[in-house]
Amino acid sequence: MDPTPTIDLRGLLTAAAEDGEVRPSTTALLTDAKTLMQISRGSGISADAFLQSEALFVTLLIDDSRSIEDGGNSEAVCQGHNGILDALLGASASRRARTIVSTRLLNGGVVSPYVMLEQAVRLENGKNYVADGITPFFDQAMVTEGSVLAKVQEFEQAGITVRTWTGWFTDGCDYGSKNAKASDVAQLVGTLNGEQHQHFAMGVSDGRTDFNAVFRSMGVHPDKIRTSTNDPKAIRAMMREASQSATAMNQPSAAGGGLGGFGA
Repeated sequence: MDPTPTIDLRGLLTAAAEDGEVRPSTTALLTDAKTLMQISRGSGISADAFLQSEALFVTLLIDDSRSIEDGGNSEAVCQGHNGILDALLGASASRRARTIVSTRLLNGGVVSPYVMLEQAVRLENGKNYVADGITPFFDQAMVTEGSVLAKVQEFEQAGITVRTWTGWFTDGCDYGSKNAKASDVAQLVGTLNGEQHQHFAMGVSDGRTDFNAVFRSMGVHPDKIRTSTNDPKAIRAMMREASQSATAMNQPSAAGGGLGGFGA
């Protein structure tokens, strides 16, 4: 018999959407069969298997579109992603023990489902990271936000204090989304607000896209938006700043909002 508990994703997401006053049309997109399947693939660790009273969920959505490779930036993206993991691994043992990480790619799907930090998969250029797709950013942001919402709801129902840090990285505006719009994503982001839930959105210049406008339309606070020029050094610098933002969420000084602060 499979000992893994069955999680009612639809129920968790519907409850989370109702709490956040998400409109019915957006809730329907969030809970349709295709979206639920994608969320399920990254669900990972269950609250029943988690041994701590507090959890930090670090969720990364990384662009793997062809323009990343064409710009010569694939290796920098992998290094930046892995640098975020390294920064989290540099924390104390108690902080590492409550950190859960997931990585998704726009086209390549789940690299890491939600796993304990030490089990998080690093990106390797040409292996598990091949930048050769399009940019269905709104659709995959919807899946990503749904994944976060479901885990928050699941863990909070189990009495676990939850924080989340969600990082988006892209080098272009949406191209290829079939279901979600920016306003749909914004409603989901709006259910994860306050100091205990943060987003950090990164845009690499393609010479056309106003990333500040795009990310704001998706619900991200202007203070949490970063842009860079289209070169590896600038990308690595921007993702180092993201790593600092993520690790700050696991500090005692990060107290705030209704969930309270973390211990040492």
